[in-house]
Amino acid sequence: MAIVKPVTDPISTNTHKEWNGVQPVCIWDFKDRTKDFDWADIFLSVELRQMDSDYSRFLEIAGRLDKDTSGLITGGFILKRLYHLFETIGFDGGLTPKNTWEDAKGNEITNIGSHLNERFQTGNPIMDPSYDYAVYIYKETPRKPGQKAYTKVHHKMYPNTTKGKADLTSHVDWMTKKGFIKEWHGEMPPVTTDTQTVLVGENL
Repeated sequence: MAIVKPVTDPISTNTHKEWNGVQPVCIWDFKDRTKDFDWADIFLSVELRQMDSDYSRFLEIAGRLDKDTSGLITGGFILKRLYHLFETIGFDGGLTPKNTWEDAKGNEITNIGSHLNERFQTGNPIMDPSYDYAVYIYKETPRKPGQKAYTKVHHKMYPNTTKGKADLTSHVDWMTKKGFIKEWHGEMPPVTTDTQTVLVGENL
């Protein structure tokens, strides 16, 4: 009599997938959460979905902006992060010095989340997702021993092209070498005196 063995599903023979590192993503949702945080002049949350995943990851650009004595916005590294995102997705509007939103023609935008969703969303429950962008996903080293390591999306997004992924990899390598990206590998790094903070600026 023949031996009966379970049928092997060819799709399930290799179920391991690496979810961290440089990953293709679609943009699922933009949301302006600035009013939720009194410490932030801006808090733009970008919900992302990875290929073959039903779980969301969030790229967040949040913090204080540089202002003059009259309270008008003059710049800052958070603003640089914001406009890198806008350049990547093709949005040519932005913030005014009075911290209001306008399109490139000077028309006021009352809800930046809805405005971006209508024009730059590349995935949602009723459309086929398009994984047009690449981001770097990693587990961030806890600030103190014993704390949980959380998964984080680095704030710079690039086109999901050969050049875009190469540029992202180069940027992440630089940030890691300078100590701005502290990736968790299962153990706490040795305590050292941080002398890199002076580099906060152009490349962040």
